[in-house]
Amino acid sequence: MNKRQDLFQEYLEKKDKNQLVQNALTDSSYKAFAQNGVKKKKDPDKFAEVHSITDNQNLSTLGDAVIKLCYCDLLLEDEKLTKTKEKLESDKVLVEKVAEHYDLIKYINKDDNNSDLPRDYAYKGEGHKYIATAVEAMVGAIYKDKNRDLKPIIKLLKSWMDF
Repeated sequence: MNKRQDLFQEYLEKKDKNQLVQNALTDSSYKAFAQNGVKKKKDPDKFAEVHSITDNQNLSTLGDAVIKLCYCDLLLEDEKLTKTKEKLESDKVLVEKVAEHYDLIKYINKDDNNSDLPRDYAYKGEGHKYIATAVEAMVGAIYKDKNRDLKPIIKLLKSWMDF
């Protein structure tokens, strides 16, 4: 897919400069992988570094709520609001449409040795959840970074309705 420059892409490009984005793109598998084998006594600096890694779970919870709220606002006049909103915010759409559009997998910090983490966008259920979680966490990170302003998020999500 041809990427268009939008707010989500702009934030992906801030991955190395914005702590919220780094957290949003850090899967829990990466934290566990990074911590594996690092001993406090042998390498206290590395131990502190890997134990300070924050994964994307909290930002994902926030992003999920923001997505639901924004889609409700966008679809308020839609007679099928609930069904339409459920489809747009589903993990399947977040993975197959949104994440694929941005080629999000290449940005996610994850345990690359974990063969249980799919490396494609063909949604097959729970295994792909880490990708949908990253999308939600990015929305949460953008929302927080934009001082909790919903207007840019609503504009972004409206553009996703055309995917």
